[in-house]
Amino acid sequence: MPVLSCLCKSRYISILLGLLILMEGLFAENPPIHIIAQKDVRAFLLSQFRTPEMRAAAEKPGNWVGDIVEEISKYPLFTSKPSTHPASPANFTPYFRILTERNYADPLRGDLYILHELVHMGKMPYDPNFTYEEWAYKLIENEKLASFVSEVLIHFQLPGIRAKLDIPVIWADQFLDGYNRESYEKDPGFVEFLYQKFKSIGKGRFPKDDPIEARSWIYDRSNEVYASIFWEYAPEIEAHMASFYKLAKTEPDRAIKEHLEWIAKVQADGLIYPDPTIEHFNLYGEKLQLLRYNLSLGNVPTEIERMLLRLDSLAEREMIAEGAGLQSKRNLLGLGIAKVVYALPFPETRDITERVWNTTKFDDLFSEPYTSRQDGMHLSFENSYRNWSAPVLKGLDQFKHSHPAAGSAEAIKDVLSVLNGNNRDITLHMFEGDYEGITAYATAMGLKIVKHPRTDETIKNLSKLMKKGDAFYISQPSAIDGNVWPEYDRFMKATQKVGARVLVDLAYVGTVARGYNIDVSYSNIEAVFFSLSKAFGVYYQRIGGVFVKEPIKLLQGNVWTKNLISLKIGMELMDSHGVYELPRTYQWAQNVAINHFNLSHPKFSIKPSDVILLGFSQIDHGALPTPELNSIVRGSPGVSYFRPNLTPLMIQLVEGAQHEWALEKKGGKRPSNMDSWSCRSSLKGAAGGVVNTATSNVRAYGRYPGAARPQ
Repeated sequence: MPVLSCLCKSRYISILLGLLILMEGLFAENPPIHIIAQKDVRAFLLSQFRTPEMRAAAEKPGNWVGDIVEEISKYPLFTSKPSTHPASPANFTPYFRILTERNYADPLRGDLYILHELVHMGKMPYDPNFTYEEWAYKLIENEKLASFVSEVLIHFQLPGIRAKLDIPVIWADQFLDGYNRESYEKDPGFVEFLYQKFKSIGKGRFPKDDPIEARSWIYDRSNEVYASIFWEYAPEIEAHMASFYKLAKTEPDRAIKEHLEWIAKVQADGLIYPDPTIEHFNLYGEKLQLLRYNLSLGNVPTEIERMLLRLDSLAEREMIAEGAGLQSKRNLLGLGIAKVVYALPFPETRDITERVWNTTKFDDLFSEPYTSRQDGMHLSFENSYRNWSAPVLKGLDQFKHSHPAAGSAEAIKDVLSVLNGNNRDITLHMFEGDYEGITAYATAMGLKIVKHPRTDETIKNLSKLMKKGDAFYISQPSAIDGNVWPEYDRFMKATQKVGARVLVDLAYVGTVARGYNIDVSYSNIEAVFFSLSKAFGVYYQRIGGVFVKEPIKLLQGNVWTKNLISLKIGMELMDSHGVYELPRTYQWAQNVAINHFNLSHPKFSIKPSDVILLGFSQIDHGALPTPELNSIVRGSPGVSYFRPNLTPLMIQLVEGAQHEWALEKKGGKRPSNMDSWSCRSSLKGAAGGVVNTATSNVRAYGRYPGAARPQ
């Protein structure tokens, strides 16, 4: 059954298809898990290799096949047959030390699959204390390592097998000549060079004209989203697997028993951790088709030129102002970026907005105003936000009241006005580089404002920097660098001790792909601002508000002045798309924009922020080569960030992807060089490794000296 839910424009069709997948999954039983005792693992693995070359290599250490067999043979092993669930290809069983036994008609392909899975398993460190960045790096690198060993390095170690592999062209072919084979034998740095070149595929522009590299590029994007989705479960998995390996050294029978009991708890419908596995499959199973047919991805310079022509056209028609500001904007657009973050209007947002416009009757919202029936229409919108944000927010139920507003900006302005009016001695505090609108509002009101560097020193000395009753504004995820600030809770506890009143801005909730939580239950939080501008790209529709513990008189008038059609659109958006759905769907476009910028500036690179609309790099003020780039740096000296808005290029990419998919669905011809593609089993997910430049062996643990791993 084709899985089309992630591509359907109608949410209702999407839900129906999702239910069909679920129903099919309900009939998928958990395949039996077989135990291979530690003393039998080596013999079992040798029996699995069907070609004489791979079996001979497996029998002797000193090559990747033999070495990984020795590594795996130190501990008990678990095997199972593939599940019949449609999402089974996305189930990353080696992460749980389970070898899924797949049947391949070609014995060599089957052997290379086994090698791929064993590298996953044998070179996977576990540590429940990994940060998200470390954990995601580990997973993604492990996948690259497994692919490199089983698709590239093996053809240098066993030269004769390439002629027997029934695949016409593979990535390694370009290096399998006499010169490179000699380099492999004599040059200790050759494997490092080859591995880095292999890894660099996903860091470049989409290789439209090379289907082999294009497949690798897309799987990198898939693996990044896998990490985002599974992060919520990572601490539990890492803790259990680290415990398993530790216990298996001394009490293997107990380790086996506890591992099987744990698997039984987290397995259902033939899948281990079914919910995140199905979510990933729905996003990047059929979604891979959309990406690989997307011609615009392969021509980023054309998309850039299109933006610049559009900008010039608007200037010629005097629809935007000319002058130095226009040239500065033009220079930034040439890099695919902008300074100010407005919105990324997603295709889903356009569809829902137009549907609401076209189907809403005037009388539904605006008739009979004398009855005051419109007064409570915002309450459904408030409940939708509470439900939509529930996977992220903790403690929002303590805020019993809310006021709708024209985005969060109107609510912020009015709350600051009330604070200033009620206490003229109050000082507003914020971190350098946080939302610039705060400074503009406070200055206009004559409200005293003090900015602090976002440092450990500031948190420690908060009692000396502000007095009881002062207010502190903070955004989370942070507008400073676009990341979920890890010190948020420590900061909140420090403000409680001081007696500070805190205003929390959630403008970027709904733009982060990885799992995270924000606790707003702290007793000294007085207002929680929210907006859909960033999450859904509805900046100009002005949809937002504020949650408070007691009604704010200045905002009570919004009961009568709210924008009913915008609130309805906001409700439809939140009811149709979960808080993680769109960022996980379009995280790939963030990476395209990041790669384009880094290729344009080889001496200066940025990383993806948690917020998919942004990138960041810690850098000093004035350190960049142009005034336009330096104007984007925010924060304090020593803790300043270059934080560009990536949405200009992302908009072009996303719209191009939708256009190409629409052509394909209408029967348009797909690119001929993509015809032979097929999904491979390693769609599963992610993982890590680093090449040792001194030998031809790949060392997977150098970055994680404290991690528990197979010994």
